Amino acid sequence: MKNKSILSILLLFITGVVFSFTSCSKESPEETKPSSLLKATEVAIHLVNEKQEVLTGDATVIISKRRPDVNMLVPREEKTVNTGKLTYRVFEDTEIRITVLKKGYNPIYKDLIVKPSDQTISIVLTPKSGLTVLSYNVKDGFGGKISNNLTAFSNWVTKLDPDVIVFQELVGFKKQELQEFAKTYGHDFSYLLKEEGYPTGITSKQVIKDAESILIKSNYPPYRVHGFIRAETFDLNILAVHFSSQSNDLVFQEANYVVDLAKELEKNAPVLIAGDFNSITPVDEAMLGNKSWLGSMQKYRPSRVPFDYRTMKLFEDSPFKDAISQLNNKYYKASFPTRTDYLSSDFLGFRLDYCYLSESLAKQCDYVEILQDSYSNTASDHYPYLMHFKAQ
Repeated sequence: MKNKSILSILLLFITGVVFSFTSCSKESPEETKPSSLLKATEVAIHLVNEKQEVLTGDATVIISKRRPDVNMLVPREEKTVNTGKLTYRVFEDTEIRITVLKKGYNPIYKDLIVKPSDQTISIVLTPKSGLTVLSYNVKDGFGGKISNNLTAFSNWVTKLDPDVIVFQELVGFKKQELQEFAKTYGHDFSYLLKEEGYPTGITSKQVIKDAESILIKSNYPPYRVHGFIRAETFDLNILAVHFSSQSNDLVFQEANYVVDLAKELEKNAPVLIAGDFNSITPVDEAMLGNKSWLGSMQKYRPSRVPFDYRTMKLFEDSPFKDAISQLNNKYYKASFPTRTDYLSSDFLGFRLDYCYLSESLAKQCDYVEILQDSYSNTASDHYPYLMHFKAQ
């Protein structure tokens, strides 16, 4: 009797184990089904003019995707199309940005939630007008004026066709060299801050007037001041800046000088302050959320914690507008460093580069973007700014 009882218990135990194993085996595929068996839909993207006619000829289309965990845009696809048509595969409702760069037309992006039920997305391009400006830290003068690097930049920027370029780190350039280089991409006029150290520079399709190299004395030796340019072109006052990377106190000193000068210049013409500020802003912390921002900084740049927001608060409290924020931009993008997989990394990078606009210029600005593409991913350690201003 005792043996029968033991046998019954053993049978019940074995049956339970078999049932449990069978149940788990049936449920496992169901758990993976939502992510592995989603059906892709091809959504058509058409590049059209204001009459809804498809535009042929080479155009670069960059599709960026919002990260699911933080409010950050990351480029996922880049295509060169000449038919004016392409497709994008969609598995589920997805937040994306479509950027279109086409020579002879104004740059444009469109933020949207693309759905599998969408059939066609039209991006309306307008013929080139107004003013297009590029601001770019080209890292050690294109890596020491290497010929291949100069050619690659010239080919790339010719397609963008900006009217003005504001450079930082034109290391090793002489004034004559910059003038000759600018002509390779259609700019006949140039100005270089200095011929040593880390100079800023401006090139333009129009005459650069009243240009001045400003080299203030550092109140915090031995930390160096790169200096900055004040110049006028296209009836626009430009301050080309590159603030210190060595001392936050010195950055704050430089910023105060620039803001005071910009206020005076604004009385006569619109003002653009552009360049490498070597500073972080509370605007980006608010956009990303304190937890993500603080975690990224503490892990990868602990020297920046606690945050020193003095310089950027100075600009935020000034009459000048952050070009990206003033367009009600919804997403964070890093301008530094490049060569980083921002889709999955817990390092979110920094927006060290900025463009600030006087109030009248801000009203003309209808496009600004930190341009992350196949060229700028590797050409420098900074991404460039591209801006467009409507004609008055």
